[in-house]
Amino acid sequence: WLDNFLLNTRDSTRYQYEQYLRLYVYPRIGSTRLQKITKPMIQMIITKMLSDGRSPKTCKNVNGILHHMFDDAISSEYIRTNPAHKTKLPKVEKKELCVLSGDAYTAFLREISGKPYEHIFYLAVFSGMREGEILGLTCDCIDFDTNKITVKQQLKRDSKIGEKNSQYILADTKTGNHRTLILDNSVFDALRKEKSRQAQNKLKLGRDFKNEKNLVFTDDFGNHINGSTL
Repeated sequence: WLDNFLLNTRDSTRYQYEQYLRLYVYPRIGSTRLQKITKPMIQMIITKMLSDGRSPKTCKNVNGILHHMFDDAISSEYIRTNPAHKTKLPKVEKKELCVLSGDAYTAFLREISGKPYEHIFYLAVFSGMREGEILGLTCDCIDFDTNKITVKQQLKRDSKIGEKNSQYILADTKTGNHRTLILDNSVFDALRKEKSRQAQNKLKLGRDFKNEKNLVFTDDFGNHINGSTL
C-alpha cells in the first residue's frame, strides 16, 4: 500500500505513516490476511494504544491511516467493507490558543534581549511565521528596501533517509503556498544585526564558515539551527 497508493504523498507524511504502522499496527495484525481483518481487531489496536499511554490524537491518526488503507483495498476489490469504519475513538481535546497579554509580551521581549537566539524569537513574535519557516529563511527572501519577507520554504528533516541518518533540507511550506509579509522597521533592524553577526563570523572563520544554504539564521559556524535547540 505504501509503495503503490501513496504516490502523491509528501515524504514526511509517508515516513510518519510507516512509523505508525510499524509501532502500532504490524505487531497486532501484521501477519493477518487482509480479508481476515475485522472491526474488533482494529478496535483492539486503539484500545491497546490508549492503555499504553498514547494520546487521543495519535490514536485518531492511526485509525485514519488504516481507514485510508482499507478504502484503497475496497477500491481495488480486495475487500468489501472497511473494518476501520466507525471505530470508537477517544475525544481529542482542542488546545486553546494562548495569546500573550501586553505585560507578558513586554516581559518576553525583555527576557530574550541579548540571548543567542534573540532575533529568531523577535521575528517569530512580529511575523507569526512557523519555526521551520524562520529556520529555513534564506537571505534572498529578505528585501531590506521594502521591508518585505517572502515565505516560500521551511527547514525540515529529510525523512527519506531515515531517523538515525536523516539530514535537514529546504522544502515547501506546510501549506505549499508562498506569501509575502510587510513588517515593522524594528524587525529589519534585528535582521540587519543578525546579518552583521554572520558577516563577522564569516570573516573570522574564512573557509571554515559554512552556510551553503544561504540561511538568515545559523550558528557561529554557518550551520543550520535545529528547532530542538531553541
